[in-house]
Amino acid sequence: ASMRRAPTAAEHQLWLRLRHGVLGHAVVSQLEIDGWIADFAVPDVELVIEVDGSAHDTRSTADRRRDDHMRANHFEVLRFTNTDVERDLDSVMEAITNAVRKRLATTDIRREAAADLQLVADVEKLRAARNALREERPRERLARHARQAPTPQPNPKIRYRCETCEHEFVASLSPQPQCRNDRAHVIRRMCRETRCETWIPLGAERCQRCEDAREVARTSAGAGAQSPSQLKQARKGKRWSG
Repeated sequence: ASMRRAPTAAEHQLWLRLRHGVLGHAVVSQLEIDGWIADFAVPDVELVIEVDGSAHDTRSTADRRRDDHMRANHFEVLRFTNTDVERDLDSVMEAITNAVRKRLATTDIRREAAADLQLVADVEKLRAARNALREERPRERLARHARQAPTPQPNPKIRYRCETCEHEFVASLSPQPQCRNDRAHVIRRMCRETRCETWIPLGAERCQRCEDAREVARTSAGAGAQSPSQLKQARKGKRWSG
């Protein structure tokens, strides 16, 4: 039936033998399985035990439909009549015990197959994760190199002046700047020091005054520090002595 009901005398008699379990597996009375109520069931081995009364012949169609539904949910259905239980309960218990033993083997095989399928699924997940990691590592390596790579310095803009045209312009250090009127004109550049506005040849970095100041700064920590004027006089003295 699809609704719980009071057990019959034969069902009560069978329950007194089943309530302690079969082969160590618990038996449940009036178990609901997807909307259908089973008289008795051994959930561990997915076995349903039905006891049919006098109305068995009139409910045969409903019983077949319920049996099909139980089997669709992997339950095996074992049926007995009230007469079987009342006249030979020992034979009924032996049939139930044999059915449980048989279902144990079937259930174990299905569970092993399910475990194998789960293992295959887990292996596929691990393989997918490993492939994703292999694809991610090069991107992380490139990103790390990009973070560690020095930032390229912009090409500084420098002021230039054509000696012939007296035309001043601003351009990058490279390529070598040329006069827009005549490439043969001599081009001078501004001194590299920020506050100096001396025009110097293209091959030079700083004017002579700035070079002297840098040399003084390098030797200022020593004992014989000289000012730019002293350094200039010392150079003149060397030329005179030579």
